[in-house]
Amino acid sequence: MKKLLLTVVIVFSFFINVVNADMGPKPTVDIEIKGINEVFYATLLGKGEGYGPWTQVTEYPGEPADEAQRAEKIFVECGEGEYHYWGNLYTLDGSDNHLHWGYYAPEEFILVIYIPSSDTLIKSDPMKREKFEQYYICDVSNGTTVINENGSGNYSYEHIEVKEDNNVLRSVLMIGVRLIITIVVELLIGLLFGYRNKKQIGLIVKTNIFTQLIVNIFFTVVETYGGLLTAIILYVPLEIVVFVIEGLIYHGKLSDKKLKNWIYALLANGVTMYIGLFAGAMFK
Repeated sequence: MKKLLLTVVIVFSFFINVVNADMGPKPTVDIEIKGINEVFYATLLGKGEGYGPWTQVTEYPGEPADEAQRAEKIFVECGEGEYHYWGNLYTLDGSDNHLHWGYYAPEEFILVIYIPSSDTLIKSDPMKREKFEQYYICDVSNGTTVINENGSGNYSYEHIEVKEDNNVLRSVLMIGVRLIITIVVELLIGLLFGYRNKKQIGLIVKTNIFTQLIVNIFFTVVETYGGLLTAIILYVPLEIVVFVIEGLIYHGKLSDKKLKNWIYALLANGVTMYIGLFAGAMFK
């Protein structure tokens, strides 16, 4: 029992250090850009002064020495109102035009694209991220309209519509990924507790399929229709309920040591609760 308690202390100490190291889940924005088959540059003009590692850039120092620096200069100059360049430049080559802002993505932003071969700047309307993982599709070849000339340069200035991508298959895939990771992690923790026979492994797998499907479907639906804040507020209480359910299931079935079974349920759920949040960002 002493070895078991020592294992619990070590794992929780590691877990606390991970959380303090700022490795928790962060809001992300993913934009698939269609219709460009050459090298171009893109970014999001964030609203406000920036947060996390990003800060607002309102002036470009000196003259650009290459295409990438020219793109940055243009992004700095095309800021408008409260929307400005935050210093995060994406270089895309036309083959995989996927803009993934995976760390402190701005909540409100404008997508801007610069195509150096034609000296063209493309901008979207202001958008607001309302989900933990927000997906968009931007089709540059469909319906672009030149609206005016930008006074700070001689490049043409186009406007493009960006639509949200509500991909049901992606949501289902993420639920499956989280479920698999949860089961694997809880089985590994179970090995530390000595749960190694087929009956014990089967009980852990069946219990987690039941409880984690409920958690992940609930989180996905609430986050999609109620917003990220609502999902986070309800997620932790739901995990506490799951811990109680799993503890009651394991109580006298995993082993004869009932306290040990409850400690396992607490540790396994504490670890997998955060891993479940990480999984969506890890597998995109």
